Amino acid sequence: MAKKNKIQEKELNYNIILSDIKWSYSSVASYVKCPKCFYLQYIKCMKSSGGFFGEYGSFMHTILEKYAKKEMEVFELSKYYKDNFNTMVINPAPPNKFVNLKEKYFKLGLDFFDNFEGYDNLNIVGVENKYDFKIGEYDFTGLIDLETTKDIIDYKTKGELHIKKLTKKHNKEDYIQLDDGRYINFEDIIQLLLYCIPYRTKHNKYPENIILDMIKINDRYIIKFKEELLIRAIEWVNNVIGEIYEAKHFEVNKDLGEFWCNFVCSSRYNCSNSQRFIEE
Repeated sequence: MAKKNKIQEKELNYNIILSDIKWSYSSVASYVKCPKCFYLQYIKCMKSSGGFFGEYGSFMHTILEKYAKKEMEVFELSKYYKDNFNTMVINPAPPNKFVNLKEKYFKLGLDFFDNFEGYDNLNIVGVENKYDFKIGEYDFTGLIDLETTKDIIDYKTKGELHIKKLTKKHNKEDYIQLDDGRYINFEDIIQLLLYCIPYRTKHNKYPENIILDMIKINDRYIIKFKEELLIRAIEWVNNVIGEIYEAKHFEVNKDLGEFWCNFVCSSRYNCSNSQRFIEE
C-alpha cells in the first residue's frame, strides 16, 4: 500500500508541474524527440545547454533580425557575419572524419548572406515578436521570426527537408505538398501552423502562406495556409500533451543514436545516457 501511495504521489507531482508549464512547440516536440530530455528539462527543471548548432542558428537569426528591423543594410550582412562568427559561435563543432563542420557551416552561412537579396518586396509588420496564446486549455507561447501582411516566415538552419515525389514507401498522410510541388513532412510545419493562431488574433485573418526560409541550403519552402492543416496541428499538440500527462516513465529514445545524445541534446550533461553526462 505504501508503495502504491508513493507512485500516486509521484504522478500527482508530475501533474502539478505540468499544469504550471507555459507550453511551446519546442517543449512539446522535445517529448516527441526524447521523453527523457523533456523530463530533465521541463519536469526536473535542470539547466539546458546550448551547443555549436544552437549558437550557429541563433547567430543567423540575430543577423536577419537586425536587417529586418533596419538596423543593418543588406550589403553589410556578409561582413558582419565574417567579423563576428568566431565570437558568436563559441562551442566547438562535433567531430567529423570527413569534413571540418565549423568551416563548412561558416561557408554555408557566408554563401547565404552573399546571395541574400533582402526583403524589399515584403510588407513587414512584425519582427521577432513574442506571443502568448491558448490552444484549448493549454497556455502557449511562441516567437515569430517574421510577419508580413500576407505571410509568416520562419528561419531554419536545418539541412534539406524536402523530397521531390512520393513513392510507395512514403505514407502520403505524413506529407504536405509545397507551393512548387515538392513535399515535406507535416511535422516540419506544425510550429508555423500554431503561430497562425496569434497571427489571426493580431491581424484578424489567417496568413496566406507559411514559409520556411532554409538558410543552410539557401532554399525556401512555401505552403499555402489551409484551416484543416491548423486543425490537424492542434490535434497533434493535444494528443502529445495528453501522452505526457499519461506517461509513467520518461525513457531515452535510443533510436536517436550517440551523435544526438552527445552533441545535440540540450540535456546531454544531465543524462546518464550521454557521454557528456556530469554526475553531481
